[in-house]
Amino acid sequence: MKTQAIIYIRVSTNKQDNSLEMQKDKCVLFCKEKDYEVVDIIIDEDISGGSKIFKRPGGSILKERIDNKEINHVVSWKLDRISRKVIDGLTFIDTLNKEGIGMSILDLNGESIDTNTATGKFFISLMLSLNEMERGIISERTSTILQNKKKNLEVYSRKAPFGFKKRGKKLIPVEKDLDKVRKVIMLHQTRSKRKLSIDLVLGYNIVSRIIRDKDFYKDHI
Repeated sequence: MKTQAIIYIRVSTNKQDNSLEMQKDKCVLFCKEKDYEVVDIIIDEDISGGSKIFKRPGGSILKERIDNKEINHVVSWKLDRISRKVIDGLTFIDTLNKEGIGMSILDLNGESIDTNTATGKFFISLMLSLNEMERGIISERTSTILQNKKKNLEVYSRKAPFGFKKRGKKLIPVEKDLDKVRKVIMLHQTRSKRKLSIDLVLGYNIVSRIIRDKDFYKDHI
């Protein structure tokens, strides 16, 4: 009986991700070479690898295909396309194991990993742990860069925070707006955001952002 395979592709918002078309072409070619029948190609676009796979739009379709016993193999470009979290990745693997479904990861030379064995499970756990650690390191590095930019009044987002304007790569204070910022920070413990918005003639979203970023403002006002 021919192997009924499903191809799973995920592309996050990170522009360094492998392109959707590249993943698709590689996976389709692999299935052709293995003589797998491609039942479906499931694509999750703009989805983080940190999200639970079965909670994703495409992932929920994949779960339905598994539950309906429509497939017996899953093909993906990289393990981190499936998940970047150890627990979620292992839950996915356990689901495949219970249904007798195999998995091929092309970045591992397309080898089908027998996750029913202790060695296979250890290998997957190790790979998922490395993926999760890499994600954590990137997040920490991004957070550090962001905090340094805020500290040095460098542009750190598309839109300048209220009370500042962009000048090149720097944030320049706008004193008349910062007066309102000071009042929001001083009064927000005793007044609702809605009331502050009305009293200070500020948009509700602006008041909310000021309160959320009060630590940034306290460093610069």
